Order: sequence, then structure tokens, then C-alpha cells
Amino acid sequence: MEQPKKQINRKTNPAYLLGAVFAAIVAINILFIMLFQSEVKTYRLLNEEKKTLDQDQMIIAASADILEKYQNEIDVISGVFPSEETFPEFIQAFENTVKGHADEYQFRFSSTPQPEGDKLYLPMTLSLKTDMTRLLLLFEALEHMPYMTHILGVAAKNSGGLSGQGQYDIGLKVYVQNPFSAK
Repeated sequence: MEQPKKQINRKTNPAYLLGAVFAAIVAINILFIMLFQSEVKTYRLLNEEKKTLDQDQMIIAASADILEKYQNEIDVISGVFPSEETFPEFIQAFENTVKGHADEYQFRFSSTPQPEGDKLYLPMTLSLKTDMTRLLLLFEALEHMPYMTHILGVAAKNSGGLSGQGQYDIGLKVYVQNPFSAK
């Protein structure tokens, strides 16, 4: 017959059991503290981002108000300086102005803007046959054009005296938008 096996009864010391449970609780708490610190950092970062976005939205709203308030003035100033897109309109207006003040005319301009400080201009040369009176009226008409131009100089070949017909070469600057490109 078989002999029954003896059961060994091992009793665990309750202090060891309590110590193990306490160590597990401390380990879990340390783990939670580390995770919580990470969440706190994430929360702070998100909160700072929200503040930055709120400030950006306030700036955008203020900018929109300023733009709305000054849009007409901006449009007027922008109209004074032709862009690449509106330059043909300037040429048409310039030619219409010159036609009434000259018997013959021809103009040339550079297609590459030249810098002058923070502004850009296109150099232009206008050659025309006219008399002194109509030349002075042309200068006045150029001054009243809705574009910003600057006369650099005038070279005259006048065989008819001050009141007679003459050949005039006029150097001009036509100020353009910076950057000079289509919108």
C-alpha cells in the first residue's frame, strides 16, 4: 500500500506578506507619480500653447480691424505704385498724357526695377518733338497723373528758339511696387 504523503504546512510570516504588499503599493505609487508628472508637463505645455494661440487670435483680430480701417488708404497708396500686373495701365495712361503734348514721341523703359532705398523704380526715357509751352504743360500733366514719377533731367535740341519746335529727351523714374510682381 501506498503511504500517504505528508503535507508540509508552511506558514508564511505575516510580516513578510505585509512587507511585500507595502513594497508593491510603494512601487505602484512611484509609477503613478512618474506618469502624473508627465501628464502635468503635458498639461502645462498645452496651457502655454493655448495662451499663445489666444494672443495670436487677438493680434489677428486687431490686424483685421486695422486693415478694414485703412483699406481705402492702402488701396490709394498701392495704386500710386504700379505692379507688374497693372503696369500696362500705367503705360496707357502715360501714352495718353504724352499724346496731347507732342507731335512725335517715343519712350523706352527698363523691364528690371532698380532699387532706391526701400523703393523700386523703372528707368524710362521719353523722346519727343514739341514746343516749350506744350513741354511745360506735359510736365504739369505728368505731375497730376495718379502715379509716382520723377523727372531726372531734360536734354533739348531746339533749333526754333524758345517758342519753336524742338527735340527733347526726358529721363524719368517710374516708381513701382516692391516687390514688382503680379498680385
